[in-house]
Amino acid sequence: MQCSLHPHTTTAFLRILFGIGMDNFHFFRKILLIVLLFAGLFSGELVAQQQFTLTEFNPQQTQLGVYHSYQFKTLLISLVQKPSDQFNCRPNTYFIYQYGKGRLLELHAGDLRVDRDFNRAMYTKIHTLGILSKQNQRDWKKRAAQIMLALEVPAQTMDSGKSENKQQTLSCWQQPVLTELNGYKLRTYPFLVSNLCQQRWCSDFFWSDAQHVKLWIQVEPKKLHKVSLNTQSGSIKYQTSSAPFKRDKYQQTNAPRDNLVTPDKLNGSSVLLPGKQGNIVFSWKKNKNQQITLSFMRNPAAKLEAQESNQQIESYLQEREYTKALSAIRFALWQDPQHEGVRFNRLKLFALMHQPQKLFTALKDDFSPAERTKACQRIHLEPTFKNLWKRQNFLNQFQQTCS
Repeated sequence: MQCSLHPHTTTAFLRILFGIGMDNFHFFRKILLIVLLFAGLFSGELVAQQQFTLTEFNPQQTQLGVYHSYQFKTLLISLVQKPSDQFNCRPNTYFIYQYGKGRLLELHAGDLRVDRDFNRAMYTKIHTLGILSKQNQRDWKKRAAQIMLALEVPAQTMDSGKSENKQQTLSCWQQPVLTELNGYKLRTYPFLVSNLCQQRWCSDFFWSDAQHVKLWIQVEPKKLHKVSLNTQSGSIKYQTSSAPFKRDKYQQTNAPRDNLVTPDKLNGSSVLLPGKQGNIVFSWKKNKNQQITLSFMRNPAAKLEAQESNQQIESYLQEREYTKALSAIRFALWQDPQHEGVRFNRLKLFALMHQPQKLFTALKDDFSPAERTKACQRIHLEPTFKNLWKRQNFLNQFQQTCS
């Protein structure tokens, strides 16, 4: 039940309570209003927004692309290496955030294109091979055979279609891969995708319709072929051919949307989910170290999304994909910092990575006394922690933290 006082009644009450005259009352009232204002700002009436730093990068070396589809509630972020004589075969990085479903996908690829419905993405997987030496001859031949089998090309074509780093100590090739964004299912195709730039990844492929992708591939040493790839059947239709060529200029466009980032706009933001009940904002801005920081802000927590993310985390832990698990845990704790399952899975990750110090630091900092007691009991029972019990240092830290 709520009750309120008439303004005049409140005024009279305050004068009687504090014994102040009319001359000083107006000044006192202003001070009181200021105090009440700050009390409201720091009370539970306004929930502090949760920030999640996705990554940061050097804008002198990396080109940022941000493509936003309000219709499909999807944000694509591309971090593409700028042309450089220091080309080292490393893939570019792409983030696909389906904020309507609370999913974040991170891909490392040469090039990437999302289809017009934001349901699928075609990207190029990077295969690498170091130089041959007496010490690695057996492993080198095995790795080379694996790449030839994956691309279904003979050795001569493979050699002709390779890209190399500046020191010529590392060779690399591209292979097309299709991912279904709704289920993260992958399908690879046995083709050598041509790299059309000398000092960066560029493939110049695109979706011609909902089922076909047009791209340049190499099936013989001295000729490139432009083909139409049927993504369902895996078959190709040859359209034209050319002698091998390289492009001096190439602007990579990763989605059928305008790039929100322009060369003169290194600071910006995009509201993803506006609303009275909460919102999500993505921003990019230059920090004091002259790096560009990419971050998300949200308000309030998304408990159901965090629960779905936790299921993916458990899958990563079972498959021992620790890097993916760590990224997923950071993301899930942004969705809901209080999710007990995610916090405990972080303890399991530290155990699997043999990092007991981080485990106990998280146990102290991230759990209340009651939650910590429960977590300590689970550590006793979980098979994940079994091997750590053999270490005296672990036993000592456990007793200090859990006693």
